Amino acid sequence: MTAHTVSFVTGNDAKLAAAREALRGFDVRAVGVELDEIQSVDVREVAEHKARQAHRVLGGPVIVEDSGFSIDELGGFPGALAKPLLASAGARGVVALADLTRSRAARFTSVLVYIGPDGASRTFCDEGRPGTVSPVPIGAETPGVWAQLWRVFIPSGEHTTLAALDERERVRLLEGWRRESVFTLLGEWLAAVN
Repeated sequence: MTAHTVSFVTGNDAKLAAAREALRGFDVRAVGVELDEIQSVDVREVAEHKARQAHRVLGGPVIVEDSGFSIDELGGFPGALAKPLLASAGARGVVALADLTRSRAARFTSVLVYIGPDGASRTFCDEGRPGTVSPVPIGAETPGVWAQLWRVFIPSGEHTTLAALDERERVRLLEGWRRESVFTLLGEWLAAVN
């Protein structure tokens, strides 16, 4: 496979590293582009809208990845609106929302949109690993939106939140998720079509 350049619209170093690891043989370049973000719970809708904008601006192959956090019984809310919810209500706000449900079932969601050199798009979705929202935030407070969610999300099969898990166990769990991520799905698809 020859090295192809693809622009990844992101300012997140961890996402850039994940993309580069999954897309070996591609020159993945982080690009900062101001994009309008539609206000929708639907992570796929937000990612696809941003990808179309990015492709219009950049012209060549582009990747846009968007993530969200969904509470099942609330129709997926907050979904793509997790960041503003956490900025205003914090982890305790997520707990309060889960208090309105019977099951407290929740999941992280990730959607990646790739638009190739020909303008054709392909969307990869990870509907997330199931879990529940803890009755109270548990674990160390660390900066960052997703870190706040780690304090309230209990992965299925675990007894405590991501933030409170033993570090080795958390790394093992996250590594497993990474191997099935939207970046991995894109990398496998690109390897098959190139």
